[in-house]
Amino acid sequence: MIGILSQKHGFGKKKSLVVWLALGLLCLNMAGLTFYIFESYKLFFNSDAAVANILAKEIVLSKNLFPPQWWYANDDLWVFYKHLLLIPWDLAGKNSFFAHSVSVSIIILVMLALVWAFLQKLGLSLANTIMGCVAITTAYSQMFLQEVYGEVAYTWYFILMLAFLLLIHKIFFEKNSFKALWIVLFFVLIYLFVIANPLRLLVYYVAPFACALFFVIYIPWSEKKSLDVSHYGAYIPATLVYGALFLIAFFGGIIHRNEIFDMVHHVSGANEIHLITLQDLPFHIAYSILGFFYFIGVEWGDNVKLKSFIGIASILKLFLYPFVFFAPLLVAKERFYSLTKAQQFVIILSYAGFGIIFFLYAFSSLQDGAYAAKRNIRYILPFVMMILLSMAIMWSLFSRKLRAIFTFTFLLALSTSYSNIVPENMQKELKEDKTLFEAIKSTGLKIGYAPYWDSHIYTVLSDGAFEIRPIDIFIKGGVSPTLWLSSDAWYKNDYASKGVFLLVPSHAYSEFNTTLERKLLPEASNKIVLEKYTLYIYKDNPLFKEEKSK
Repeated sequence: MIGILSQKHGFGKKKSLVVWLALGLLCLNMAGLTFYIFESYKLFFNSDAAVANILAKEIVLSKNLFPPQWWYANDDLWVFYKHLLLIPWDLAGKNSFFAHSVSVSIIILVMLALVWAFLQKLGLSLANTIMGCVAITTAYSQMFLQEVYGEVAYTWYFILMLAFLLLIHKIFFEKNSFKALWIVLFFVLIYLFVIANPLRLLVYYVAPFACALFFVIYIPWSEKKSLDVSHYGAYIPATLVYGALFLIAFFGGIIHRNEIFDMVHHVSGANEIHLITLQDLPFHIAYSILGFFYFIGVEWGDNVKLKSFIGIASILKLFLYPFVFFAPLLVAKERFYSLTKAQQFVIILSYAGFGIIFFLYAFSSLQDGAYAAKRNIRYILPFVMMILLSMAIMWSLFSRKLRAIFTFTFLLALSTSYSNIVPENMQKELKEDKTLFEAIKSTGLKIGYAPYWDSHIYTVLSDGAFEIRPIDIFIKGGVSPTLWLSSDAWYKNDYASKGVFLLVPSHAYSEFNTTLERKLLPEASNKIVLEKYTLYIYKDNPLFKEEKSK
């Protein structure tokens, strides 16, 4: 989806014109993303995204980078993530959604700087480099925006992938006086990543990097092309040294990680996956494909008229988006020796990584249930971003006909991006949130409880006017602490001595009514009924009279 810009197109004024056109498209995309990050994303902001703000506050309160009272999930230790950027905001008493938006903006600017440096290292022209940035900043779908530019959870993995590739280039292929510094930085990143989650390091980096390296060496050998064995042999001593350093960083990180795990709470999650049974596998694979389509923007709502612009655009996307997504791989296969070794490596890395992650989605319970496989396929994000860059890398090798298809598809994506950035129901949803905040403020209470997905989100969106902590409301009746990305301190007897409110969403009414019928909770002193919630007010905290232990 790169458009009409090429390394071989344009000379003099024409070349300057296409560069300015590319810059104009990038500025247009950045303006849209800015509005989305600071305003539209309020509609899609969720508790997973809000946890960074919450954890930053817990770090400040505990004066510990790994708060001992915090419950980590999925075997992830938050080592370097956007929560670090939010710590100064909390120290200044400004921990809010605006702080989240500023932190995300900083991350996006760092990402674009790395993309720029990365594409320049690969030898792309100025126009193609800019269009690479345009390709990854286009609003293909609301899910793409939410994951890449809203929560930025897996955008972080994409950024680190670029950082690793740039460091590898500096270490192995550049002569500079800072080589020792780049080597140290490379292995420090490995060490920190192992502390965060060694399994993710192996899946996201080691496996795809190994696949790419294997094929870059194997393909010329298998096709009886010239293979300078002595050239590769010269790398053996360095490979042994760097391999030893990797093992030191890896196992050193494992030891350090285990020491930290002994001092904090943690619960398993996505790391404990199993294969989908054969009878359910076709269904799960189909929903994983639908999830991929949904992520890249191939989906339409109910009652879309075929004769309408949206209907025609949706049908075109159904056929064009998957085609242009895999076209760079097909062209790279045909024109493999027209690419530099670095470009070959990047193309194979991008699609190998995508294949590995998609396989895990389709064949395992990484996202338990078919619906989850469709709606939450965000783990593919780093490699989707790499494939978007691969389109810029491969542009000069595309035929005229293929360039025309890519240009049309890109223009189609641009034509529908506004509706993704500015949703139709935005003002209505924001008004409902404002009504909820006013109702909570009218109680005079500062502390409340709600199911996980209705807790952290409103703590941050209210700019800390009140704190809503997560609880589980069970179908058989009963209320329990949510020991998942939460703090033990919230469930102790002395946490809310002046009373609390319970925020019960409409989908949990029946479970909560069962709790009341079984008299597992006392009668509320007041109740406020809203459109999506019921607010129960208690003068005394009725929950968690006994302190919970690990």
